[in-house]
Amino acid sequence: MTPRIRTAFRKIFGWIRTHKVRTACLGLLLILLQPEPVKSIIIDPCCAIMAAGLSSIANKLSSVVGGGLNRIQSIEQSIQSFEQTVVWPVSLINQARALVSTLGNISTQIQGVMKLPVNSATRIIPQQLEQNLLSADASQIPNTAAAFTAVYGAVPNASQSSPRVSEAGAGQ
Repeated sequence: MTPRIRTAFRKIFGWIRTHKVRTACLGLLLILLQPEPVKSIIIDPCCAIMAAGLSSIANKLSSVVGGGLNRIQSIEQSIQSFEQTVVWPVSLINQARALVSTLGNISTQIQGVMKLPVNSATRIIPQQLEQNLLSADASQIPNTAAAFTAVYGAVPNASQSSPRVSEAGAGQ
């Protein structure tokens, strides 16, 4: 060794002796940060064999299972197409919706007509007869004769009517 190299080593070893704690920390850090040995495909044939096996499995899955799944998907698409064209055609559903809307409008109009007031009597006694007739209450039927009599008078018998009314009734 040349004197230059010797002096360089002496300086390095002298620094190491004086800084023992720093040297120990540096050595520990170098040991902890030492990289792991890497296995490559060229060095380790196990990885190549495993990659080939996984590739074969992936190919089988995509051809066998994938083909079946593709057929299932095409069947589901044809079922959906059939349902949309035959079972639940969108145009007919829209027509039915329009019909229901139209019938709802007509029903609303009919309800409005049914709620129109049709009573026209202005005096109390005729109003009672009118309410009786327009009530749509079957329990009011016995009261109808009394209310009619109060407004128009008693209904004459056939023998009490005038000859003109009797002839008109007999001609029918």
